[in-house]
Amino acid sequence: MCGGGGSGRRAAETAQTDLSNTLAGIARGREAYQGPYLQSRVQGGLPFLPQLLDFQGGTLARQFAPARASLNRRLAGAGETLPSGFRESALQGFEANRARGFDDSVVRALLLDEETRARAAGLSNPLGYASAAQQGYGSILGQQQQPSALGGILGGVASGLIGLI
Repeated sequence: MCGGGGSGRRAAETAQTDLSNTLAGIARGREAYQGPYLQSRVQGGLPFLPQLLDFQGGTLARQFAPARASLNRRLAGAGETLPSGFRESALQGFEANRARGFDDSVVRALLLDEETRARAAGLSNPLGYASAAQQGYGSILGQQQQPSALGGILGGVASGLIGLI
C-alpha cells in the first residue's frame, strides 16, 4: 500500500480490527457453549465409565450372559453322560476367559477415560481459539509504516545520484 498513513492503511487497520473483534466474539461464544461440556469431561471423565467397570452387570457382563446361558444349556442337555468334573472345568474356563476380558476392558476403559479428560482439558483452553484474534491485533500494532510513493521515487533518485558521484 502506498501513502504511509493514508486512508488505505486506516481502512486496512479497521478491517483487521473488525476481523479480530469477530474472531474474539466467536471465541467467547464457543467458550460459553462448549465450556460446561468440556468442564464436565475434565472433572468427571466418561459418564459411562461405571458401566465399563461393573463386572456383574456392566457392558461386558451383558455381552457374556448369552454365551454363558448357551454353555449351560449344552451342558444340561448332555445330562449325566459327561465325565466327572467336565461341567465344572468348562464353567471355570468360561469364567477365566470372562475375567481376562474384563481385565483388558478395565485397562482400555481407564485409558480412554484419561484420554477424554486430557482432550477436554486441551480443548477447554480458550487461548487456542482466541489466539487468532490476538494475532490480528498484533499484526495491526506491529506493522511498519510504508513509505509513500513519492518518498520511494525521490529516495531511489537520490541514491542513484549519490552512486554516480
